[in-house]
Amino acid sequence: MTGWIDGVLEHSEKELELLGLHHTRLGPAILTFIKELHGTLGNQPALMKILTKQVGDLIDKKPLAPITEDHFVGDRCTRYPYIYKAPDGRYYNDRAVVFKKTYDDTDSQYVYQGEKRSKQEITLPYPTFYVRRSFSSHDLLSSFQVYEPSPSGRGTGGCQIHWSSRVHDG
Repeated sequence: MTGWIDGVLEHSEKELELLGLHHTRLGPAILTFIKELHGTLGNQPALMKILTKQVGDLIDKKPLAPITEDHFVGDRCTRYPYIYKAPDGRYYNDRAVVFKKTYDDTDSQYVYQGEKRSKQEITLPYPTFYVRRSFSSHDLLSSFQVYEPSPSGRGTGGCQIHWSSRVHDG
């Protein structure tokens, strides 16, 4: 291992011990997860954080790969129930915009009345937050390209480590 990951693991061990998690199966599982990420990605802390966030999105049953017309039965998206096709043929995401009091606030609110709304029109394919992997000829991980949708679903916004492409302070 390298100096950077050794420092991360040392810090993590101390913090997990202070929480008493080193006596449970959770503490070692967290340390193993960090080691495995580093073993796969190398010294890429930003990418490790993004992938860790995506694990949370999977637990919340949020889609990571782009949604296409193939993912619809009638007017309903089969991969994410908050995306649908309206009678006029337009696509919408009822949870496109998350309202939070602060960036670190774990409570999310979705607003459906008034001027500011969570519901947004989108276009397909809708590139929800996802990572596309590129491999070298030796089948080793050589790079990651991270995408996040603009509010319209067209193009990409900046790489941000949160679910919504837009977060409003309220």
